[in-house]
Amino acid sequence: MALTNCPECGGQVSDRAGICVHCGAVLNAGLAAKIKTSPEKKRSQVPGASKLAVLDSLDHKFDHPGFITFDRSMLFGTAGSLLIILSVFLPFASIGAFSISLSRGSDGIIVIIAAVIVLATALLSRLPGVIALGISGMIQTLLTILKISVFFGDSSHEDTIFGIISIKAETGAYVMLLGTALVIAAVVFKIMSFIKSKKKES
Repeated sequence: MALTNCPECGGQVSDRAGICVHCGAVLNAGLAAKIKTSPEKKRSQVPGASKLAVLDSLDHKFDHPGFITFDRSMLFGTAGSLLIILSVFLPFASIGAFSISLSRGSDGIIVIIAAVIVLATALLSRLPGVIALGISGMIQTLLTILKISVFFGDSSHEDTIFGIISIKAETGAYVMLLGTALVIAAVVFKIMSFIKSKKKES
């Protein structure tokens, strides 16, 4: 490959270039036409196409044949599971001046086990991964709804000594809700990815 000077700006370009990289002048009409009509060029001209390309590149970035996949579902599932596990160790609710954490009882262990299962199933590919993540995601969602309803179903607690004490949500409750939302998103992405792969195979 030799270098030549652009007749318009004088900048050095390859003698095989169709367009000057410095000023955009057409150097070779045939090559320039191919560049302008290439699928990659057309895709880059579509508004928001670069964002879509980044998201698509996350799907099947690295696949282990038959078992493990690293994609959007894995990212959302992992992030959601870790947030749910973190929520167990954070203050979940406060009753008056006292704060309650799920880590002090068996409830926290159940939540952690469910989150770990979600984390494991988010890595699985193909139909078994879709089914496993769907079931574990549903269980985790039901657990979150149960915990929220148990703690905050009634906004106040009547105590025989102190009277009516208000129950307030703390950081752990919000972190669990966020983690659960990410788990639901992981399930949706897993289903979409599976449907897309089936369409490609057919």
